[in-house]
Amino acid sequence: MVKLFMKSKTSEDRFATLIKFLILFLLPLVYENIGMNFGGPLGVRYHYAEFFRPKVFGLPMLVWIFWVIFIFTGYGLTNCIIKNILREKYLQFISKKLNILFAVVLDGFIVTTFDLFIDPVAVRFGLWSWENVNNGYFGVPFGNFIGWFVIVSTTTLLLRFVDKFYSSKLDNRLINLSPYVYILLLSVFFISSVVFYSIELALSSLLFSSVIVAFSLYLFSKSNFDKL
Repeated sequence: MVKLFMKSKTSEDRFATLIKFLILFLLPLVYENIGMNFGGPLGVRYHYAEFFRPKVFGLPMLVWIFWVIFIFTGYGLTNCIIKNILREKYLQFISKKLNILFAVVLDGFIVTTFDLFIDPVAVRFGLWSWENVNNGYFGVPFGNFIGWFVIVSTTTLLLRFVDKFYSSKLDNRLINLSPYVYILLLSVFFISSVVFYSIELALSSLLFSSVIVAFSLYLFSKSNFDKL
């Protein structure tokens, strides 16, 4: 799994990989516990169902795994866009502060598109519940989506700082795989939204995701990608 994350040859590379894995696995857990105990953006608070187990420090293990997969996918897809659409070398691109800002904003938006499908369906099944919901998006407070954006963008910001500091060379196989993973996940969430909620939710969420879908389909259609 580590080899899919980064090609590590030196002890410095391996140390950078370890730091990135710790960030990727631990930061969402910290954010989730803050949200559950103190509330997230715009004062929204939520509770996971008692039956939604097993849990780690109050966070369902499945949610934790999904965070890692989703953030990893957004991080990889942004890198793929940087290389194959913007036609920039990754390390040269993130050497500029504004470019890092662009990358982490894109990371946050990509992953938040998943939750547009997920959260309304999960609430309908009672996996978690929200406090102080005033309208919102299909019963989900808008602060939740801001929270998703903050969690993802700050997590990938740290990942990219590690990349920059250690001049990390990313694994091209992982970057090339990310558009496929995004399209696969979004397809599953779209179908689930239609089946378990409504066609209105599925189409609305797809509309918000349309730009990222277009980028992914373009990358998906390419027979091969240039090396990073």
